[in-house]
Amino acid sequence: GFRAIGTGPITFENGSTLNLNRYNVTTNSNSDGTLANTIVVAEGQSGTINLGGRVTMPGAVTGAGTLNYNVAYVRDDITGNWTGFTGTVNLGVNRASPYGTDGDFRMGNGNVSFANAKLYVGADVEVQQNYAPPSSGSLETVQLVGELSGDPLGNLSGNTVAGRFTNWTVGGLNTNSTYDGPRRRWRRGAGPRGEQRAGDYFPAGRRFRLRDEPHGPFRRA
Repeated sequence: GFRAIGTGPITFENGSTLNLNRYNVTTNSNSDGTLANTIVVAEGQSGTINLGGRVTMPGAVTGAGTLNYNVAYVRDDITGNWTGFTGTVNLGVNRASPYGTDGDFRMGNGNVSFANAKLYVGADVEVQQNYAPPSSGSLETVQLVGELSGDPLGNLSGNTVAGRFTNWTVGGLNTNSTYDGPRRRWRRGAGPRGEQRAGDYFPAGRRFRLRDEPHGPFRRA
């Protein structure tokens, strides 16, 4: 873990920045550390977290401010409860990392939710559901996003199990937004990545759902 930080909540104010262990050096082959602290960004405040290449974050995220969350490489695992955060989450890449060309935001369980937040998916970020949807019934997990926008080079992906699905359901905050990034199916091995369509407009008062399968259209929830 990050013992020098202690165990209490980490509160961001006045645009402060937290650079985590090994954020600007090559990754450890096993882990770059675990940050279990609760992250707090109050309304009207902002903060930035720069992750290393293999970081686990099981702590909750709360508040209503703006959180700039910069990932790196392929093993940043997020498992904390984000449902209490009602502000804006800007997902980006930690460009100070030796792997700063792209990064994965890996959602490790159903607690990692943007249902009450505004989500911006930045350039070269891949958002992945890194746990299995149900093995029976609908075979799908529904990921709620209050408001969605993003860079043309950002990506919403699916999950790790072939034949099961992730539905991204957008619009719970009843606001207008436009998502410019592609949506693609995340799958192991070779094969088509599915639909690559940009410029989706989400008008207030409606919800849209995208199933992570090739050419899966948004449909009203």
